Amino acid sequence: MGSLHASPALVLAWSAVEPHRVGEVAFLREGAKDVTFGRGRDDLMFVRQRPGSIALRPPLEGDGLSRQQLRVRPAGEGLELERVGRCPMVVNGERTDHARVQPGDAVLLPSNVLFYVVSRPRVLRKLTEFSFADMPRFGEIDRFGIVGESPAAWDLREAATRVEHTSAIADDLQDRREDVPLVMRHVLRDLAKTNPSFLSRFRTESGEVRIDGGLVANLLRDAIARTIPHIERLLWAAISDSADDVIAQNAAPRSIPSGPRSETLPVVDPSCDRVRDALESCHGSVAKAARLLGLRTRYELYRLLKKYKLEAIPRHDD
Repeated sequence: MGSLHASPALVLAWSAVEPHRVGEVAFLREGAKDVTFGRGRDDLMFVRQRPGSIALRPPLEGDGLSRQQLRVRPAGEGLELERVGRCPMVVNGERTDHARVQPGDAVLLPSNVLFYVVSRPRVLRKLTEFSFADMPRFGEIDRFGIVGESPAAWDLREAATRVEHTSAIADDLQDRREDVPLVMRHVLRDLAKTNPSFLSRFRTESGEVRIDGGLVANLLRDAIARTIPHIERLLWAAISDSADDVIAQNAAPRSIPSGPRSETLPVVDPSCDRVRDALESCHGSVAKAARLLGLRTRYELYRLLKKYKLEAIPRHDD
């Protein structure tokens, strides 16, 4: 369990009965070649990962899941899934009984759970500069405005301790798609606080907002949902169009809606000092510095380097 070698895994992206567990990761036990996932079974190892440690979690529950629901086998960098239980399986929007999935795929068991396929080390590396006094509760927002439990989210937190400006860090989700469900939950909580009457029909007794797993799957794989403001606009549109007491998948548009909520702000380049600070905090890595600055690609940072007459130390990971 202490290996830093990346393994295919399933991030819990949505659960109908255990929404507080979103963000947990399911690994095959080391050496396992063929396991069964199902209600109450511990063949898959569910954990909460934090830098340098893991916390074991109980098996998933849910009356809609069979005791033997999915056969799970390693398949190269991905997983082979076979439906053997009563609940259907939908992979990337297509219903199927058998699939070979890769990182970036979404596996929905309708009305029950949604998994997002990733490649993860079993233990996240320890952070050298991030203070554990700043450690947020699992799945919650931190003092930098970052929501997420992915390795990329923790890298950003450590980088954020070295720079003053963090707003762009929190918004960019391009390279940490598995954090989208946690961001959605945070956005919905904020909307429920600021618009309680508008969202009242979607609220559960515990205060959570009911959302369909298919909508979460759509936004996980939708290139439009690349920043927190984009997700907020898409959720607003889904809320407005949902007729029942669940924010539903068929309500999400394929483009950001027009109107006051989708007006774009003028793009302002980060200052020379911000670019320099980002490069220094990322030890010269252009790819990481671009993410830190909220830029969509590293080529935008190359343009800024030319504009400000700055140089970056070439890195192999760029």
